[in-house]
Amino acid sequence: MFMLGSAQSDEIWRSGRFSFSDELGGFSIKGVSGTGTRRDPYYIRQVFHTAESGTMTIRTHQMENVARLPNNNVTHSAIHVQIETVNGSNLPWIGLGYELQETLNSASTYGDGLSFDQLARETLDKSSDRFSTFEAQYEPGDRLVYTGGVVDSGATVTTRFVITDFTPVDKYYLFQDPLIPAS
Repeated sequence: MFMLGSAQSDEIWRSGRFSFSDELGGFSIKGVSGTGTRRDPYYIRQVFHTAESGTMTIRTHQMENVARLPNNNVTHSAIHVQIETVNGSNLPWIGLGYELQETLNSASTYGDGLSFDQLARETLDKSSDRFSTFEAQYEPGDRLVYTGGVVDSGATVTTRFVITDFTPVDKYYLFQDPLIPAS
């Protein structure tokens, strides 16, 4: 059974130390649960209404007993994320791409501390139920692209990955890009 996190408004969903928002448009978050661990990943349900990209805003909320920098920001977190996305467009998707951004509309750089678990030696935490392959690009930018399958209109795709965050910022972005066949 899917349990919803608490919504601070119609657009911001909080679960554990993080909140997830669809405030920039292009898709709608329908629910969030979990704690971000491997056994209990953040489980985000969302619907893309078109085949155009959308950007999720992710915020860190301070908690007790978390390692911090002198300026009181969290020093590091690794969060396991599982996103269930409904293709609400009228087009099939042949892939789904993600890009981390510390600054909105600017790809993550080597020095910003965000990545899709760049230092991992195993790829077990990067998977999809509809796409058979993925490609990770870490420099320049931090991108993850799932391909090798099709998500028809009205169908659902689930992807799983880890975000590592060494940044001193309390807000960053996950750019999401459904890939459609060339016409």
